[in-house]
Amino acid sequence: MGGAAKEIFSQLQKEVKDDIFTPLEELAEAAVTNEVLSETMLLNASFLIDKDKEDEFDALVNEAHERWKDHSDFNYTGPWPAYNFINIRLSVEAS
Repeated sequence: MGGAAKEIFSQLQKEVKDDIFTPLEELAEAAVTNEVLSETMLLNASFLIDKDKEDEFDALVNEAHERWKDHSDFNYTGPWPAYNFINIRLSVEAS
């Protein structure tokens, strides 16, 4: 991507973060942004959702999809194991 295209894309990523990620993050128990998988991907995120809030979370995702469907594709999957929210440090002891 050229300089002007990168600037426009960065602005779109900020809009997506403000309009989609932030409201979902507020509802989630935890949220992380992951590395985007392509140069045209605006957001790759994982959310840890309390089972009691799944319907409300789904509704927020659907509302975001309605606002953005003419501008981008959505891929919303899950539930998945909470591996994005677990940090394990292993060490090897000398024998």
